[in-house]
Amino acid sequence: MKPYISFFFIFLFLISQQLYAGGFIVVSPQNSKWKPCYHCPIPPRPIPPPPPDFTPFPLEVKSEKVSVEINNQAATTHIDQVFYNSTNRMVEGYFMFPIPKGGVIDKFSMYINGEEVEGELLDAKKARKIYEDIVRNLRDPALLEYSEQNLFKARVFPIQPRSEQRIKISYSELLSKESATVEYVYPLNTKKFAAQAVQNISIDVKIFADEAIKTVYCPTHDTDIVQKAKKEARASFEASKTKPDTDFKLYYNTDRKSSVGLSLLSYKERKEDGYFFLTVSPGFEEQNQEIAQKDITFVLDVSGSMSGEKLEKAKESLHFCINNLNEGDCFNIIRFSTEARALFDDLEEVNKESLSEAKEFINDLKAIGGTNIDEALEEALSIKRKADRPYIVVFITDGKPTVGVTEEEKLLSKIKKNNSQNTRIFTFGIGEDINTHLLDKITELSNAYRSYILPNEDIEIKISNFYTKISSPILTDLKLKFDRSISEYQVYPKQLPDLFRGSSVSVLGRYKGDGKAKVTLTGQLNGQSKTFDYQANFVDKEEKHDFIPPVWASRAVGYLLDQIRLHGEDKELVDEVTDLAKKYGIVTPYTSYLIIEDEKEITQVPQQRHPYDLGNLRPRRSRPTSTRGGASRSSSTMPMSKDTYEVVEEEYKALKKKEGKNSIRSSREIQQLNKASNYAQTRQGQSRMNYRDKQGRERNIAGQYRNIQGRAVYQNSDNSWVDSKVAKNQKAKVKRIQFASKGYFELLQNEPLAADFLALGNNVQFYLNDVVYEVFE
Repeated sequence: MKPYISFFFIFLFLISQQLYAGGFIVVSPQNSKWKPCYHCPIPPRPIPPPPPDFTPFPLEVKSEKVSVEINNQAATTHIDQVFYNSTNRMVEGYFMFPIPKGGVIDKFSMYINGEEVEGELLDAKKARKIYEDIVRNLRDPALLEYSEQNLFKARVFPIQPRSEQRIKISYSELLSKESATVEYVYPLNTKKFAAQAVQNISIDVKIFADEAIKTVYCPTHDTDIVQKAKKEARASFEASKTKPDTDFKLYYNTDRKSSVGLSLLSYKERKEDGYFFLTVSPGFEEQNQEIAQKDITFVLDVSGSMSGEKLEKAKESLHFCINNLNEGDCFNIIRFSTEARALFDDLEEVNKESLSEAKEFINDLKAIGGTNIDEALEEALSIKRKADRPYIVVFITDGKPTVGVTEEEKLLSKIKKNNSQNTRIFTFGIGEDINTHLLDKITELSNAYRSYILPNEDIEIKISNFYTKISSPILTDLKLKFDRSISEYQVYPKQLPDLFRGSSVSVLGRYKGDGKAKVTLTGQLNGQSKTFDYQANFVDKEEKHDFIPPVWASRAVGYLLDQIRLHGEDKELVDEVTDLAKKYGIVTPYTSYLIIEDEKEITQVPQQRHPYDLGNLRPRRSRPTSTRGGASRSSSTMPMSKDTYEVVEEEYKALKKKEGKNSIRSSREIQQLNKASNYAQTRQGQSRMNYRDKQGRERNIAGQYRNIQGRAVYQNSDNSWVDSKVAKNQKAKVKRIQFASKGYFELLQNEPLAADFLALGNNVQFYLNDVVYEVFE
C-alpha cells in the first residue's frame, strides 16, 4: 500500500473528532522507529518511537488569516495558519488543503518557518480513489464532500512539543462570471468534522476591476463591505471561537452604464420552482452623486421616565442628526410628554438660522410629565410636506401611552387614518418598559423598521448609526417588474424600502419559468421617475447557489412569525411556519417550542398539546431503516431534561408578551429573520438553544440539522441522518444501499450530488432525482 494512502486511513480514523477550516495538519506515527532530528536547537538526537497506544490526531488551529486579491476575475488567496502541538512530544504530520470546487489553479506554494516546502497536488480522480479507500478501510465518509475536488498535501516535520507551527500557503485561480456577477469561494465548511472551535478566523478580500463595481455582497457570512473607489472594494469577515459550517462566498457585479447596479442569482432543482436572490445597490459614494432631498421630523419622548442619562444621550443623538442634514432637506422636531410641542409650525429648510434654533430647542429639553404618543404622532403626520419628496418620521420613546388615546388598537387605527400619505415611521424603543407590539405595529403600518435600545446599550450610538444609513436617499418608492416569461411569487420584503447611499436592498423570492428575462427597477428621485432595465438569467436547473433557499425561507418565516406575534395565532399561518421550518431548518423560539412539544409526546413526558396538534417537526419515513444488528429506527427522538423544556417554553411564550426584555428580544430576532440577507442571519437565537439531554450531554437544538443543497437534513438520537424531503416523498422509489459496498461507490460515481449526503455518516436517508436512498451499515 502506498504511504500516502495508509496515512489517510490513519487520518480519517479521527477526522470526525477534530478538523478545521481551510488547511489542517494531522499527526501520524513516524515511518521508522528512529529518526535523526537536524532541525532542533540542541545537537542531533534520535526521536523516540511513538508509544504502542499512539493514536493519530489533528493539531489544534489557533488562528487562520486569509487575504485575497481579485483583479478582474483573477484571484490570489494567501493563507496564514498557526497550529499548536499540545503534546510533550516532537511529532510529524501532514498538511492538507482541499482545492475550491471549480477552481482553476495555476500556482500553489507553501512555506513552513520561512522555507518553501514541496507538496503534492492530487487531481480529483486521484483524490477520489483515496477517499474511497478511506471509506472501505476506516468506515468514515467525512471527506466524501470533497470527492469532486483536488487536494494539496505536504509532509510537516519536525513539529516541536508545546509549540506553534506556522504555515503559509497561496494559490491562484480564475473566478467564474455569470451575467456580470463574479463569484469567489473559500472552503470554510468543516463544522461536521470539528470537535473544537477555531480560536480566530479572518478573511480580507480586496477587489479591483476595470469597470465600475456596483454591488458587493456576501450571502453566507456577516461581512463588512467598504467600497473605496469606483473600481475598488474591500470585504472583511472576522470570527473567534467558531466552528465554520458554511463556505465563504462573495459576489460582486460590474456595470459601466447604469448608476444603480442590480445582481441576480438563482437556484432551481428538478421539477421544482426556483428561488432568486436579487441585490440593488447605488455603488460607490461619489461626492457629486445625486441624492433625494428629504423631509424629516424627529419626535422625542421627554416624559418623566426619560430623565437623567437617557435624555442626555437622546439629546446628543439629535444634535448629531441635525448637524448631518443635507442641503435642501427640511426638518422639524416635536417633543412630547403630557402634551406635544413642535419646534416649527411647519417643516423648515436647513440653514444657519433653523439649525441654531434647533440646537437651542434641544438644549432646553427637560424630562417631566406623562406620555402622549397620540398627540405627538398626530402632529408629526399632519405637517405639510411636498408630495414629490420622501417624508420620514423618527419616533423615540421609552414608555407606554398614558395620556390621550392609550388603547392599542384605537391608537393604531388613528395613526393609520392620519397616515394617508404612507409616511415611514421608524421607531426607537428605549429600555424595557415599553409596548413592543404597539411600536412594531406602527412600523408595520408604515413599512419602516423598529429598533430597541436596552439599558446597557448606548442611545446616542444607536440613533446616530441609524440616521447615517438613511440620511441620503438615492431612490425612493422602489418597484420591481419581471418579464412575462417569469412568474414571481412569495417575494420578500412585501414592499421595497428606499435605497440609500452606501447601502443596498436585497430581495428574495420564488419563480416559475426560466431563461433570460428583463427585470425593471423603477423609483423616484427629486420628483422625477427613474427606470433601470437589467438582463437576468433565471436558471432551469442550477444547484450551485444552495444558500438561497434557506435565506428565502428565513424571510418567509420572519414575516409569518411577525403576523402571528402581532395579530394572533392562525392555523394556516402556523402550519406554513411549521412546513418551512421542517424543510429548511429555520430555528426560532416558536419552532423550537414545536420541537419540544413533539419530543414530549415521543418520550411520553406529561404535557399540554399545542392547540393545532402540529405533529413532529422533524421528518421521518413511515418505513423503518434497518441497522446492522437488525434493529429498526423510525423515530428521531431528542430526550431532554425538564429544565430544557421549561427554557424553550419560556422562549415561545415571549412571542406573546407585549413588554419586557424577552418581548424585545423576540421583536429583534423576528425582524432579523425577516430582513436576513445572508445565511448567518438565518440563525437568530441559536446561542440560547443549548441544553443537556437525559444522558447529560451538552447539545444545541440547532445542531441537530445541516443545510445541504438548499434544505435541512436532521440528525436522530442514534446519529443517523434524515433528509427533510424524505417525508414529502413517501411514494418515491426506495433504494437501500449498504455502507461502503460496491453499490455505494457506484452511487457516488453516478450521482456526484449524493456526496454531500453520504459525507454525513454511515446511516443516511436522502432524496435525490426521484429516488429515496437509504444507506445503512
